[in-house]
Amino acid sequence: MPAKRIFLSPVLLALPFCPSPTKAQDSPIPLADARKIFEQARTLSEADAGQLWGRPLYGPLMLVDPKTRFIVANQPDKEHHLTESQGVFVGTLPEQESVANAAYRWAGITWTMLMWPLPTNPYARGRLLMHESFHRIQEDLGLPGSNPPNSHLDSQEGRTWLRLEWRALAEALIHRGERRRSAIVDALTFRTYRRSLFPQAEERALELNEGLAEYTGYKLCGWPEAILADRAAIRLEQDERGTNFVRSFAYASGPAWAILLDELQVKWRGNLNRQSDLGRILAAALKITTPADLFRFLIER
Repeated sequence: MPAKRIFLSPVLLALPFCPSPTKAQDSPIPLADARKIFEQARTLSEADAGQLWGRPLYGPLMLVDPKTRFIVANQPDKEHHLTESQGVFVGTLPEQESVANAAYRWAGITWTMLMWPLPTNPYARGRLLMHESFHRIQEDLGLPGSNPPNSHLDSQEGRTWLRLEWRALAEALIHRGERRRSAIVDALTFRTYRRSLFPQAEERALELNEGLAEYTGYKLCGWPEAILADRAAIRLEQDERGTNFVRSFAYASGPAWAILLDELQVKWRGNLNRQSDLGRILAAALKITTPADLFRFLIER
């Protein structure tokens, strides 16, 4: 039987060969892996059922490979830049757009953008997914993102009093009863004294931004509730060894104060606004007042 001959049109012959970006072996982001990540984000959000912030965390989500700018998203965009492939939506992020782990407005939608690759550890990956998902909804919560400079934490006094606050916070997280309360008093005192030295600082704003995002990651990544206080204490101990706290401090301080509020059953999340301070909320709930003469109090301690 003679072999069949296949004829290609001149138009097809003139086209350059381009490997399909939708094939898993060719894609900078394997589509099967992307689907698993989207499913993890959806599952974590559904497990919370909107209890943490009064609304679901899962929403528009895109993974972006920084080298190729290849996108895999969990839904189409509103400007038809993405095309459906194997149950996800793929495309290329324009050169003028930034690539970062962030809430990002693009093509008519506010996305949770995540840089590829994501952590392989499922809890670390879940924490990142929920952290960045918080950033996407925080404006709706009345907590717009803010990244003010806190250069005072690069000074010797700033670092010293921050480390003392963290050591007291760690003690408060791992103890109960009067020992916990005493450690909270110490943490609040160190915190208040540091801020009295730098009255123009904006630590509070960054704690409400990155601190609450990281707290959301802790709460919803799949860790058992019983270990969160220990995890926050370990984070404080690890981060204390750092040398620059100008921005990173909020990732440790925020979860620590927020988890303490939860541990003490304070109803606090529903009343937050951009002027809120996690330490002051806890002080008010426990009826703790800091001494008028902070320096003398600290010397006597």
